[in-house]
Amino acid sequence: MMCSTKSSRLGNPENLINDSLKRVLQYEIPELQGLALSLIPLDVLRKNSTSCTIHPPINEGDATILLNADECELCFFQELASWFKDDFFSWVNSPDCEACGKPSKFKARYSVFWPVSSMNRASQYVIDVEDHECTGCRNVTKFPRHTDASILIETRKGRCSEWAQVFTLFCGRSVIERGWSSTSPTTFGPKSTQ
Repeated sequence: MMCSTKSSRLGNPENLINDSLKRVLQYEIPELQGLALSLIPLDVLRKNSTSCTIHPPINEGDATILLNADECELCFFQELASWFKDDFFSWVNSPDCEACGKPSKFKARYSVFWPVSSMNRASQYVIDVEDHECTGCRNVTKFPRHTDASILIETRKGRCSEWAQVFTLFCGRSVIERGWSSTSPTTFGPKSTQ
């Protein structure tokens, strides 16, 4: 069923804020964090990050601190990003034809009520769906642009927004707490000006 009210629904500032808040809060759902954590090969990432021998120095005031491999949290996240990009998530510019497997080209984008069943729940919500027409048989393959990380973990495909949503979930608190442990914690980000 086509949804003709998406622009008016999202055009309301309160709805924009509520929709954005729901997207951010999904990363705090314990079941979703647990699922994400169960999919990440933490032992492999820890091993690869602690065997890394090149670490950028950290400048702290007048001193430069060189980190050893066991203290390099940055290496863990670099390993996580490499695994995510190379092994877990598939970038899809235009999906292959569902009928014949040949390449397809973008044809149209529209909003629909889309039935979803994920994380033991079934519902319908408004999403953007793209039609991609096969360059061979002319079959139209639908490519839903989901905003729900629990669905994206299952499909494991998309473009920039889908990639960012799932990677954000994988970099969440549960991964940081369980995936990386260090006896001397490091701090990243801009230095305080105090």
